[in-house]
Amino acid sequence: MSFLKTAVIFYTGNVCSTPLTQAFKKISGFEVPIHEHLDKYWIQARLEQADISHTFNQALRDIVDHQESALLEKLRIQLPEAQSEYLAFKWRPFSGAESVVSERQKLFEEINAVPFLMLRGSIVNQAVKIALSEKLNGTRHMQFSAAKMSEYEYQERLEDSKKARTALSAREDIEPIVRNFFARSKETLNLAQKYFPTTPINIVKSEDLFTPLLEESVFLKYFSNKLGLNISSFVSSSEEIIARKLGYSKENCINYEEIFRDPMLMKLEERYVSLFIEGRNGR
Repeated sequence: MSFLKTAVIFYTGNVCSTPLTQAFKKISGFEVPIHEHLDKYWIQARLEQADISHTFNQALRDIVDHQESALLEKLRIQLPEAQSEYLAFKWRPFSGAESVVSERQKLFEEINAVPFLMLRGSIVNQAVKIALSEKLNGTRHMQFSAAKMSEYEYQERLEDSKKARTALSAREDIEPIVRNFFARSKETLNLAQKYFPTTPINIVKSEDLFTPLLEESVFLKYFSNKLGLNISSFVSSSEEIIARKLGYSKENCINYEEIFRDPMLMKLEERYVSLFIEGRNGR
């Protein structure tokens, strides 16, 4: 049995991809067996001298056939007891030999895959938030530490983060993050178009769905439309999908307006926004 429809979520990191795929778990009929299990780093860490391109294809084939295998066990992918009608998973794409790419294209066709690419509304604004997190907290992934805190610790840190103030350098703090984020986003779009050469890539802007909690009605309407399904509600509350958010915003940066007037950063912002149009229009 194949899937009637599959949502393939291409992503780069720092785009809210985890709560997005968690949301699909709340929809009746959807199977979400993969978190980052088919990303390059995960495969390489668990398989010695792995041909990662072939491994991806074989693992996805086992998932599609709902067939338990030694490969899925090594990758720690657990199949549900019964196969659902729909599949959703996120993936940092990587390439391979032409034969592998062709096989993957056919597999995506077989499972009626619809491609999505997660991006941020503003690459400069996101870079500011990342730079603030790294400068004030020592990490850009504050949601993971927040999940381990007691409620008291979390509320205390939340209040402290609101009061924090610092300045950032457009050249030293922001530009390297922006250039890296743009390069990764562009590469991800190029690979998505490689696997879906005749299909426009659906662009998902994180800020449209998370504010910071999931906007349920927006999510349901958007993916119902793009997948051609009637998804009317979640089977359980989505509140637990992203219960805690701990980070910084432009209010924490005392020279935010100065950064957003920087000519080089604005040029990079324009190039990033052009990806939205390129993805929607296809090659």
